[in-house]
Amino acid sequence: MNNPDFTKPAPDFTRALQTITGRIRSARVVANAMIDGEQAKKAIEMSDSKMLIKGLSEAMAEAKKSIALARAAPAALKESATALVATCKELKDQVDQMHSDIKFEATELGNAGSSSATE
Repeated sequence: MNNPDFTKPAPDFTRALQTITGRIRSARVVANAMIDGEQAKKAIEMSDSKMLIKGLSEAMAEAKKSIALARAAPAALKESATALVATCKELKDQVDQMHSDIKFEATELGNAGSSSATE
């Protein structure tokens, strides 16, 4: 084995150590972020189950029913409006028929005699 030559300057390991240290720090940041993300995910799952345990499931069920009713309301409104239009058309047809009957009686029967309105 050769004896070391102490006359040569010592190699500069500082920059290499700084680079490696920086990489280790970056890896730790990423690892901590992954751990934090998993912990946050678990915390959210636990809070969801706690909400259900504390009786919020009934409130959530009521909210879902209300949403379903709100979604059904426009269809019911359209159905009611369609029925109203049909009724109005039917009434218009009846009024038109009555008008034509009265017009017929006035022109054909005149003022003397009985009419369907008096019977």
